Amino acid sequence: MLRNLISKKNRFSKTCRAMRAHKRPSMLQIVVRSPNWLGDIVMSFYFLTALREQNPTAAITIITRTIYKDLFEYLPLDLKVIEVGRSTNSYWHRLLEIFSLRSFFPDPPDIYYALPPSLSSAITGWFIGAKKRIGMRGQSYYLRALFLNQLTKQLDPDRTSSHRAYEYLALLNWPRRSLPVITLKKQQLWADLAAGTGTQTIVININSEASSRRMPSEQWLSLLEIFKQSAYRILLIGSAKEEKHVQCLLDLLPKNHNFTIENHAGKTSIARLVEILSQASLMISNDSGPAHLSAILGTPTIVFFGAGDTNSTAPLNPKNAQIHIFSDHNLACAPCLKNNCKFASDNNQHLACLKNISMEDVARKIREFLLR
Repeated sequence: MLRNLISKKNRFSKTCRAMRAHKRPSMLQIVVRSPNWLGDIVMSFYFLTALREQNPTAAITIITRTIYKDLFEYLPLDLKVIEVGRSTNSYWHRLLEIFSLRSFFPDPPDIYYALPPSLSSAITGWFIGAKKRIGMRGQSYYLRALFLNQLTKQLDPDRTSSHRAYEYLALLNWPRRSLPVITLKKQQLWADLAAGTGTQTIVININSEASSRRMPSEQWLSLLEIFKQSAYRILLIGSAKEEKHVQCLLDLLPKNHNFTIENHAGKTSIARLVEILSQASLMISNDSGPAHLSAILGTPTIVFFGAGDTNSTAPLNPKNAQIHIFSDHNLACAPCLKNNCKFASDNNQHLACLKNISMEDVARKIREFLLR
């Protein structure tokens, strides 16, 4: 009897070993904490495309802000999206959001990528239990090192000569100065956005998160004069919080101006913004998220660059030959990375980097793009 029990045990053990040997390997689980701003998210599209190329069968989950969740639907990469509200900048609120993410990951993810350089993005990977947690050194380097177990050295610590898209790709050991090809899904058609036959639509964005990147209203008024007595359809865009800024510009227009401007500020979801920009003949914008989105969609794009560095954060799309940057970075204060011009005063915005842009040069570039 004992011999039979030992024999059965041996057969059972052998069967278990065979089952383990033939057990199908589990799918690789990858989580990516996306950047927090539209422009940075667009620049991370190259990273996500490369990530999918390197891991064609992996389950990839994106953690992103609620307002940008629809943006990832345009990438044909089979991504799962988890949204976080971030309705406040309170650090305690962000910690609560991190705690809530744990419920989405009953099994620890295999790899976690923290694209934002913040401490909270590093904590997120640690809290959801990811086995390998990767990010750039970024802010609070020594604290981030407590939560990330693989810190990648930035290609350029000062972020003045290496584009941010390449910084993200460095997390994947992607060949330097090589960009994956991005393909976007076809956008839906909004009937009210369809322009008449032969009518060219020009989208204008006078907004930017930082005042040091917003061209003064006087120059925008001069630019709008270019379209006087023309048949162009002009659309002004902006988020709900930018609606007042856009209206202030419209109030400065002379009452007898004879060109039609449609104000879409405060009425533009991400899906609608993608559709507006994909149908436009030309986008004219301050350095901002919509400028990056326009460029990646292949729309001819003119960008006014104030504070910031074109080498690091200019709109990037090698397939779009019609991207032109206007800036004056020959100033002693350039490159400037401040959100407010340090030479501004109560009576003077300064902003020489934007004020020195010639509207005559802009007009020539507009005609060049529209006549192509």
